[in-house]
Amino acid sequence: MQKSPVLKALLASLFAAIIPGVYAQPSPNNWEVSPKVCIVESMGDECEIALNINVQKLEKGRYCYFQNDTLLSCWHTENTQNQVVLRFSEPTILILKNQHDETVFSHPIDLKARESTKRTRRVRQPWSLF
Repeated sequence: MQKSPVLKALLASLFAAIIPGVYAQPSPNNWEVSPKVCIVESMGDECEIALNINVQKLEKGRYCYFQNDTLLSCWHTENTQNQVVLRFSEPTILILKNQHDETVFSHPIDLKARESTKRTRRVRQPWSLF
């Protein structure tokens, strides 16, 4: 059974009302973060990434960026902060909160490794007909 867009929006609003800040869904028109992925040599390495953020249509007030639950920086709507530097070694979430400590937007930042941590070995039979 496929859910209609109206039902999805209703469920998202219901979850947001029940669990504020946990089910914050970013709006593509108001919030844009790039890049969305940080690439490291191998898993466990620390990633340092400068994110470019485009935030529009915010009410006047004070806003703060958080990395998971850690405060990064705060600013007022007159002086929009458009770049944030993050350091992390596992996937993280960038969160924008308003002056009432309510989550306005959230955005996951993925972590990808160039080197695979899992090594595969070709299994061959000890005998062969040819």
